[in-house]
Amino acid sequence: EVIEVARAKGIALPADALGRTIDFIGHTPPAMKASMALDLERGNRLELPWLSGKVVELGRELSVPTPTHDILYALLKPFIMGTPA
Repeated sequence: EVIEVARAKGIALPADALGRTIDFIGHTPPAMKASMALDLERGNRLELPWLSGKVVELGRELSVPTPTHDILYALLKPFIMGTPA
């Protein structure tokens, strides 16, 4: 979705961008976590609006479907400011 949004925005990406991303993910240590996952575990504010939220926003502006980021944003939105009371 990010690659499709970037291309729709006119950002030139290498033809192998998706493959390189999948390869990178496949070679990360199993215990490695994204910073947003760590923030969620710790009850900290999330960078959601600037990450998945921006993908969703640009996808809508550019008519690019972003179903995965739509779901991620909806599920994590209650935790944007940290753990709810």
